[in-house]
Amino acid sequence: MKQFTKFFFILLGGMATAQTSFTWSPNDTIIQDVNPELYTEILIEQINTSGETLELGIEVVKNTIDESWDGMICLQGLCLGQIRPEGFTSQMAPISGELNGYTKLTVYPAGGTQSGELRIRVFNINNPTDGDTCTWIVNSVAAIGVNEIESNSCQLFPNPSTEFVNIESGSEFDKIEIVDLQGRILVSQKVAETSNFQLNISKLKSANYIVRLFNGQEVFSSKNLIIND
Repeated sequence: MKQFTKFFFILLGGMATAQTSFTWSPNDTIIQDVNPELYTEILIEQINTSGETLELGIEVVKNTIDESWDGMICLQGLCLGQIRPEGFTSQMAPISGELNGYTKLTVYPAGGTQSGELRIRVFNINNPTDGDTCTWIVNSVAAIGVNEIESNSCQLFPNPSTEFVNIESGSEFDKIEIVDLQGRILVSQKVAETSNFQLNISKLKSANYIVRLFNGQEVFSSKNLIIND
């Protein structure tokens, strides 16, 4: 009952974020392409900087991962069995000394080629204002070989961008798509086969997007794009 009350405190308190007792490794945000036919695990660790035993809780604050995907969220000392919905709360095992906490997303797109975002707030159970969010932005793209990935890699600039974005690729493409993090296609433009193109993005709102490059029917490269008005 004590821990349950503490979770209610964080959910109802509406307090400002002020992370002090832990840091993130490798980062608090990971953007990653995954193979639609494989399970992929993406780990974010919480490194205890408090010098004391730390009890961390979590709350799922955003989940746009397609319901057709399989997967799960795991925490230090606990796996939750599936990718949980927004509003879900839990608590990881206490961490101290050399032991790090972690939040881990496992995804299996089951052949789908959508994009999705999972965002979890991690906070100190004994001081709920001490916390911050970690985010996974996952893009399911058709599997290609290592050599192809390198040769097909694309660059977007400027990024962040406002009105136009230049696209340069190691391989030729004939269609460009821009999708939002819910997987909705907002731009779909066919082009004559080329390895560079300037795309007008002035009608898109400020947000994170995914640029996908096609050759025929295959997506061979994708890249995160930030648009600022």
